[in-house]
Amino acid sequence: MTILLLSLLPVPSCREEVAKSTASCNCDNKQNAFAVSDLEGTVFFDAEAQRWGISVPGGGAMKEYILYDVVHLFFPCNLEEAYQVNNKKVAFSGNAYDFPGQIIAPAGYSFFCIEISSIGEPSSCEREETPQRELPWDYPSRPGMDDWAEWTRQFHSYEERVNALQIPDAILPGLSTADLTDLCLNYPYQFNAVVAFTNFHSGLDDLYARFNGIRELYTREEASEYILKYYSRDIHNLCLLKIDPYAGGFIIIFSPMLDELLLSRIEWHGEGDREEFTEILRRLVLGYETERNYESETTLVFDSNRFARAHIIFKMNPEALETLSEDIVKRLFHNGHLYNEEDIRAFDELSYQLIKE
Repeated sequence: MTILLLSLLPVPSCREEVAKSTASCNCDNKQNAFAVSDLEGTVFFDAEAQRWGISVPGGGAMKEYILYDVVHLFFPCNLEEAYQVNNKKVAFSGNAYDFPGQIIAPAGYSFFCIEISSIGEPSSCEREETPQRELPWDYPSRPGMDDWAEWTRQFHSYEERVNALQIPDAILPGLSTADLTDLCLNYPYQFNAVVAFTNFHSGLDDLYARFNGIRELYTREEASEYILKYYSRDIHNLCLLKIDPYAGGFIIIFSPMLDELLLSRIEWHGEGDREEFTEILRRLVLGYETERNYESETTLVFDSNRFARAHIIFKMNPEALETLSEDIVKRLFHNGHLYNEEDIRAFDELSYQLIKE
């Protein structure tokens, strides 16, 4: 992996200046050091700087102002020889500090030196489950249950099955938001909103029209808080795709997509909601950075994430989208699909900037 660093100095001296600045990493007695812990990344050799580094894709327990970049590059002062292997996956902790010298990083990249205090193999992926609790009401059946096929056969049409899955009116208003979110995100036909229509708007409109639970959920002030709890779980569970993409892969892929689509419909009431919407956008950005690790498994999650970010940004700051072309905005609002890297980069940079402000 070769990382191109651009110096502020003229081009003829660029290579020498980069090598000089990169080589100046010295972790002794740095006053501006900050601690990082349990980061997972990939070891690479930077041929330009002639140094080993560790690439970390976004996120992590680091200073808030660097949290949202797409990639963090750490250049260790003390990387053990056993870990000097290209593409080796590692988990590490230590004290880092800002990269020395006047370096202009590519958009979305941050550079640091680090004195590693511990390093080893990354943690294994384990499915994260939502704690089970007894609900005051539940569906008569749902996909995956032994009696689902038998239950559906008793109805003559899809409309009849949908009507039989409505939450009783006598129960619906009294449900806690936690219980209501649980029921909505386990609604038997929830994934129709994702896969049965040519655009996400139509899917969400259909879900809203057909299911009374979703309509009630959007009346709750704390709806986003509870949807985000599921989103954290579902984003984490994407790691299972690396173990066995065919073991429940449909649910693993489409669960975070549904969360993102539901978040896109959270209603903006005014400036009092800015903190809530900034948090939604922040979490969507972090979810997107995680999704980028699974591009080989699916690209669909990128579309739902961009779709949700675009709608949240529009509610928070409609003028912000005016920096993008009309065609990009139209695609974002339709189904979130962007075709070329330049358009994707422009929208990503806008998202990162808004959560840093």
